[in-house]
Amino acid sequence: MDFKNQLASLNNLKDTVKRLENEINSLKNARAGRSNDSGNLSGDDNVVNIIDELQDRQARESNVIIFNLSESNNPNHLDRKKEETEKVTKILNSIDNTVNVTNLQLTRLGKFTHEKKRPIKVTLSSKADVLKIRKNKKKTDSTIKIQADLTLMQRQYLVELRRIKAVLTRLLVLQILFININLYRIVVTVASIVVLKLKLFFPEPKTINSVLFFIKCHQKYTSWF
Repeated sequence: MDFKNQLASLNNLKDTVKRLENEINSLKNARAGRSNDSGNLSGDDNVVNIIDELQDRQARESNVIIFNLSESNNPNHLDRKKEETEKVTKILNSIDNTVNVTNLQLTRLGKFTHEKKRPIKVTLSSKADVLKIRKNKKKTDSTIKIQADLTLMQRQYLVELRRIKAVLTRLLVLQILFININLYRIVVTVASIVVLKLKLFFPEPKTINSVLFFIKCHQKYTSWF
Protein backbone atom coordinates (compact mmCIF):
# COMPACT_ATOMS: atom_id res chain seq x y z
CA MET A 1 0.00 0.00 0.00
CA ASP A 2 1.60 3.30 -1.12
CA PHE A 3 1.94 6.39 1.03
CA LYS A 4 -1.15 8.14 -0.39
CA ASN A 5 -3.37 5.14 0.31
CA GLN A 6 -1.92 4.83 3.83
CA LEU A 7 -2.63 8.49 4.46
CA ALA A 8 -6.18 8.11 3.13
CA SER A 9 -6.72 5.10 5.40
CA LEU A 10 -5.54 7.05 8.45
CA ASN A 11 -7.78 9.99 7.52
CA ASN A 12 -10.77 7.66 7.23
CA LEU A 13 -10.04 6.26 10.68
CA LYS A 14 -9.74 9.76 12.11
CA ASP A 15 -13.06 10.76 10.49
CA THR A 16 -14.76 7.69 11.95
CA VAL A 17 -13.36 8.38 15.42
CA LYS A 18 -14.50 12.01 15.16
CA ARG A 19 -17.99 10.91 14.10
CA LEU A 20 -18.24 8.55 17.07
CA GLU A 21 -17.07 11.26 19.45
CA ASN A 22 -19.77 13.57 18.05
CA GLU A 23 -22.36 10.85 18.57
CA ILE A 24 -21.31 10.46 22.21
CA ASN A 25 -21.53 14.22 22.70
CA SER A 26 -25.00 14.31 21.16
CA LEU A 27 -26.15 11.59 23.57
CA LYS A 28 -24.73 13.55 26.50
CA ASN A 29 -26.43 16.75 25.28
CA ALA A 30 -29.75 14.96 24.85
CA ARG A 31 -29.57 13.68 28.40
CA ALA A 32 -28.58 17.12 29.69
CA GLY A 33 -31.53 18.60 27.79
CA ARG A 34 -33.93 16.27 29.53
CA SER A 35 -32.41 17.27 32.87
CA ASN A 36 -32.90 20.95 32.00
CA ASP A 37 -36.52 20.31 31.05
CA SER A 38 -37.05 18.71 34.44
CA GLY A 39 -35.35 21.67 36.06
CA ASN A 40 -37.80 24.08 34.38
CA LEU A 41 -40.73 22.38 36.09
CA SER A 42 -42.06 23.81 39.31
CA GLY A 43 -41.08 22.20 42.58
CA ASP A 44 -44.56 20.71 42.96
CA ASP A 45 -44.44 19.19 39.46
CA ASN A 46 -41.07 17.60 40.19
CA VAL A 47 -42.36 16.12 43.41
CA VAL A 48 -45.43 14.72 41.63
CA ASN A 49 -43.27 13.16 38.89
CA ILE A 50 -40.95 11.54 41.43
CA ILE A 51 -43.86 10.19 43.46
CA ASP A 52 -45.52 8.80 40.32
CA GLU A 53 -42.29 7.09 39.28
CA LEU A 54 -41.77 5.57 42.73
CA GLN A 55 -45.35 4.34 42.86
CA ASP A 56 -45.03 2.85 39.38
CA ARG A 57 -41.85 1.01 40.37
CA GLN A 58 -43.41 -0.22 43.58
CA ALA A 59 -46.43 -1.54 41.68
CA ARG A 60 -44.12 -3.54 39.39
CA GLU A 61 -41.88 -5.01 42.11
CA SER A 62 -43.80 -8.29 42.21
CA ASN A 63 -43.85 -8.70 38.42
CA VAL A 64 -41.61 -10.41 35.89
CA ILE A 65 -41.93 -10.39 32.11
CA ILE A 66 -41.50 -13.69 30.25
CA PHE A 67 -40.62 -13.60 26.54
CA ASN A 68 -40.94 -16.26 23.81
CA LEU A 69 -43.52 -18.35 25.67
CA SER A 70 -45.85 -19.95 23.11
CA GLU A 71 -49.49 -18.90 23.27
CA SER A 72 -52.35 -21.34 23.65
CA ASN A 73 -54.69 -21.74 20.66
CA ASN A 74 -57.57 -22.88 22.82
CA PRO A 75 -60.68 -20.82 21.91
CA ASN A 76 -62.03 -21.04 25.45
CA HIS A 77 -60.69 -18.18 27.56
CA LEU A 78 -60.66 -20.09 30.86
CA ASP A 79 -59.01 -23.16 29.34
CA ARG A 80 -56.44 -20.97 27.60
CA LYS A 81 -55.64 -19.19 30.85
CA LYS A 82 -55.31 -22.53 32.65
CA GLU A 83 -52.88 -23.87 30.02
CA GLU A 84 -50.71 -20.77 30.19
CA THR A 85 -50.71 -20.83 33.99
CA GLU A 86 -49.47 -24.42 33.89
CA LYS A 87 -46.67 -23.45 31.47
CA VAL A 88 -45.58 -20.53 33.63
CA THR A 89 -45.76 -22.62 36.80
CA LYS A 90 -43.54 -25.25 35.22
CA ILE A 91 -40.97 -22.62 34.20
CA LEU A 92 -40.90 -21.00 37.65
CA ASN A 93 -40.57 -24.36 39.41
CA SER A 94 -37.67 -25.30 37.14
CA ILE A 95 -35.89 -22.10 38.18
CA ASP A 96 -36.58 -22.30 41.92
CA ASN A 97 -39.07 -24.73 43.46
CA THR A 98 -39.35 -22.62 46.62
CA VAL A 99 -41.17 -19.86 44.73
CA ASN A 100 -44.84 -19.54 45.65
CA VAL A 101 -46.73 -20.32 42.42
CA THR A 102 -50.24 -20.17 43.87
CA ASN A 103 -52.54 -17.38 42.69
CA LEU A 104 -50.31 -16.30 39.81
CA GLN A 105 -51.73 -13.44 37.76
CA LEU A 106 -50.93 -13.58 34.04
CA THR A 107 -51.40 -10.87 31.42
CA ARG A 108 -50.35 -11.03 27.77
CA LEU A 109 -48.90 -7.68 26.66
CA GLY A 110 -49.85 -6.20 23.30
CA LYS A 111 -52.29 -7.13 20.57
CA PHE A 112 -52.51 -10.77 19.50
CA THR A 113 -50.95 -11.69 16.14
CA HIS A 114 -50.11 -15.06 14.62
CA GLU A 115 -46.63 -13.84 13.59
CA LYS A 116 -45.10 -13.42 17.04
CA LYS A 117 -45.44 -14.47 20.67
CA ARG A 118 -46.54 -11.72 22.97
CA PRO A 119 -44.63 -11.17 26.23
CA ILE A 120 -46.50 -12.27 29.33
CA LYS A 121 -46.52 -10.34 32.59
CA VAL A 122 -46.51 -12.58 35.66
CA THR A 123 -47.45 -11.19 39.07
CA LEU A 124 -46.08 -13.25 41.95
CA SER A 125 -46.99 -13.19 45.62
CA SER A 126 -43.93 -11.24 46.80
CA LYS A 127 -40.88 -9.24 45.78
CA ALA A 128 -38.70 -11.95 47.36
CA ASP A 129 -40.00 -14.50 44.84
CA VAL A 130 -39.22 -12.09 42.01
CA LEU A 131 -35.63 -11.76 43.24
CA LYS A 132 -35.29 -15.57 43.33
CA ILE A 133 -36.51 -15.84 39.74
CA ARG A 134 -34.27 -13.05 38.48
CA LYS A 135 -31.23 -14.43 40.29
CA ASN A 136 -31.62 -17.93 38.82
CA LYS A 137 -33.31 -17.14 35.50
CA LYS A 138 -30.45 -18.69 33.48
CA LYS A 139 -31.63 -22.10 34.64
CA THR A 140 -34.58 -21.95 32.28
CA ASP A 141 -34.72 -22.92 28.60
CA SER A 142 -32.39 -20.77 26.49
CA THR A 143 -35.32 -19.69 24.28
CA ILE A 144 -37.21 -18.29 27.26
CA LYS A 145 -36.16 -14.84 28.48
CA ILE A 146 -37.17 -13.36 31.82
CA GLN A 147 -36.79 -9.70 32.74
CA ALA A 148 -37.92 -7.30 35.44
CA ASP A 149 -41.06 -5.27 34.83
CA LEU A 150 -39.45 -1.87 34.25
CA THR A 151 -41.09 1.54 34.14
CA LEU A 152 -40.92 3.68 31.01
CA MET A 153 -38.20 5.82 32.58
CA GLN A 154 -36.11 2.76 33.44
CA ARG A 155 -36.46 1.35 29.91
CA GLN A 156 -35.44 4.66 28.32
CA TYR A 157 -32.40 4.85 30.59
CA LEU A 158 -31.32 1.31 29.66
CA VAL A 159 -31.70 2.06 25.95
CA GLU A 160 -29.50 5.13 26.34
CA LEU A 161 -26.86 3.15 28.25
CA ARG A 162 -26.77 0.48 25.53
CA ARG A 163 -26.33 3.13 22.83
CA ILE A 164 -23.45 4.76 24.71
CA LYS A 165 -21.84 1.36 25.35
CA ALA A 166 -22.08 0.45 21.65
CA VAL A 167 -20.49 3.74 20.58
CA LEU A 168 -17.69 3.45 23.14
CA THR A 169 -16.99 -0.15 22.11
CA ARG A 170 -16.68 0.82 18.45
CA LEU A 171 -14.46 3.76 19.39
CA LEU A 172 -12.18 1.51 21.47
CA VAL A 173 -11.84 -1.00 18.62
CA LEU A 174 -10.90 1.75 16.19
CA GLN A 175 -8.33 3.19 18.60
CA ILE A 176 -6.71 -0.24 19.07
CA LEU A 177 -6.71 -0.74 15.31
CA PHE A 178 -5.16 2.68 14.78
CA ILE A 179 -2.38 1.90 17.29
CA ASN A 180 -1.65 -1.51 15.73
CA ILE A 181 -1.42 -0.09 12.22
CA ASN A 182 1.06 2.57 13.30
CA LEU A 183 3.07 0.01 15.28
CA TYR A 184 3.44 -2.25 12.25
CA ARG A 185 4.42 0.68 10.05
CA ILE A 186 7.19 1.57 12.49
CA VAL A 187 8.43 -2.04 12.44
CA VAL A 188 8.40 -2.12 8.63
CA THR A 189 10.25 1.20 8.44
CA VAL A 190 12.94 -0.02 10.83
CA ALA A 191 13.22 -3.29 8.90
CA SER A 192 13.65 -1.36 5.65
CA ILE A 193 16.55 0.58 7.16
CA VAL A 194 18.09 -2.70 8.32
CA VAL A 195 17.87 -4.07 4.76
CA LEU A 196 19.66 -1.02 3.39
CA LYS A 197 22.47 -1.49 5.90
CA LEU A 198 22.66 -5.20 5.14
CA LYS A 199 23.03 -4.44 1.47
CA LEU A 200 25.88 -2.06 2.25
CA PHE A 201 27.82 -4.21 4.71
CA PHE A 202 26.61 -7.81 4.28
CA PRO A 203 25.35 -8.28 0.74
CA GLU A 204 24.37 -11.93 1.39
CA PRO A 205 21.22 -12.72 -0.65
CA LYS A 206 19.88 -15.28 1.83
CA THR A 207 20.01 -12.87 4.78
CA ILE A 208 18.53 -10.00 2.82
CA ASN A 209 15.74 -12.15 1.35
CA SER A 210 14.62 -13.30 4.79
CA VAL A 211 14.32 -9.70 5.96
CA LEU A 212 12.52 -8.72 2.75
CA PHE A 213 10.07 -11.54 3.30
CA PHE A 214 9.42 -10.18 6.80
CA ILE A 215 8.72 -6.71 5.39
CA LYS A 216 6.37 -8.01 2.69
CA CYS A 217 4.36 -9.98 5.23
CA HIS A 218 3.85 -6.92 7.41
CA GLN A 219 3.06 -4.71 4.42
CA LYS A 220 0.42 -7.20 3.35
CA TYR A 221 -1.05 -7.14 6.85
CA THR A 222 -1.27 -3.34 6.97
CA SER A 223 -2.77 -3.25 3.47
CA TRP A 224 -5.85 -5.01 4.80
CA PHE A 225 -6.76 -1.84 6.67
